[in-house]
Amino acid sequence: MDENNVMYVNIHGSCVSNDVFRYLLNGSIKVNKYLARSSLISAISEPINIRMDDIKLSSRFQKSMVYSDINKTLFKEIKENKSDYLIIDLMDERLNLIKIDNTYITHSNEFENSKLNEILRGENINRFGLSNEFIKKCIDEYVNRILEIYKENQIIIHEIYSSKKYIDKSGNIVDFNENTLRKIENSNRLLNFYYKYLKEKLPNAYVIDISRNYLANESHRWSLAPYHFEDEYYLQVLNIISNLNKNVSKTS
Repeated sequence: MDENNVMYVNIHGSCVSNDVFRYLLNGSIKVNKYLARSSLISAISEPINIRMDDIKLSSRFQKSMVYSDINKTLFKEIKENKSDYLIIDLMDERLNLIKIDNTYITHSNEFENSKLNEILRGENINRFGLSNEFIKKCIDEYVNRILEIYKENQIIIHEIYSSKKYIDKSGNIVDFNENTLRKIENSNRLLNFYYKYLKEKLPNAYVIDISRNYLANESHRWSLAPYHFEDEYYLQVLNIISNLNKNVSKTS
């Protein structure tokens, strides 16, 4: 394929956005950088200098995620890896945080498994304990820094919510258990607040908001979770992105 016909994207978000491109049957779209497990609250915080060798994970990708989150390299990486679009999804905002002095890091499973908690000790921050004013202030700073790199019409807000039902391996539609449903409702309520304010700050961004029309999938490659969707979801999102105009106005 002619390189001039390729659309390049960067992703700050979760596996939901990245998995969309696993369904691509040609090379018409390429992901330059995929930055995950990093809350926007962490991304705008002051860096903590951690070496890659300090991160005790066998997966290079997981190590890079933890390194980027703690050293706050997100904006630098997406600036150095130019793309036609930046895809933002906020599913990882469901994760709690750790406050160390005046900075925040994302309390992901990857961080927990990295053994860094043995040298980085801080205060555990429950995601649901943050004030609306604090969240808005963080989104303001995040948007300001994103707009130093991208114009609004280069930003895709991939608005994702967890599903309350899933398709089991026999093809039946099943409700998640009561405990999971409570977590889903709380998470979706919080995500709705985040997305609503983000869209207010980026009124000219492109928004993809179709996840509530689809179910989770017990046969998903990453196992069952309320945000691991049936194949049709990813195919529809891919179709929407594929039909966007590659030749958007770009910053110099």
